[in-house]
Amino acid sequence: KLKSKAKLGQESKEEYEQEEERRARISSSHKE
Repeated sequence: KLKSKAKLGQESKEEYEQEEERRARISSSHKE
């Protein structure tokens, strides 16, 4: 269970970083 949870955490971390990048891009475009 711990192994699968660690793997899931790694995947969600990558998704989270992609979401943050997308959010930053959207907010920066809204500023202009």
